[in-house]
Amino acid sequence: MRGLGTKAALITIALAAACGGGTKIQIDANPCAGGGCPDATPVPPPSVDSFSPIQGAPGTPVTIQGSNLGGQFAVVRFHGTMADPPTGDDTTLMVTVPNGATTGRITVTTARGTGISPTDFTVPGTSGVDAAPPMSDAAP
Repeated sequence: MRGLGTKAALITIALAAACGGGTKIQIDANPCAGGGCPDATPVPPPSVDSFSPIQGAPGTPVTIQGSNLGGQFAVVRFHGTMADPPTGDDTTLMVTVPNGATTGRITVTTARGTGISPTDFTVPGTSGVDAAPPMSDAAP
């Protein structure tokens, strides 16, 4: 498949009579043709800097601090066990320890990638040995 290159490409849509026939809509399929768009800076993946508290049983609320965390669109896992959707923003997430969680790393996944906590979150009475590790911690 060929790209549009630097030439402008307009897509024209003619509306049917029932929608006000004779009206045309034009969409610029390459709005950056000719250098009209600023350089795009890619957004880095999530970074999990810290969390509080450092331990808790299922049902415990946890606050995660970091950057590019994705807010309510993030997927948070406690040693591989998915939590309910978080609340928050790109720098702070609030989430509840899910049932079945074991001691291990907290991961935050967005469309940009996955961030892993620098230390384990401890679930009392579990060692994390029985749970499957997150994909990024698995041996090759």
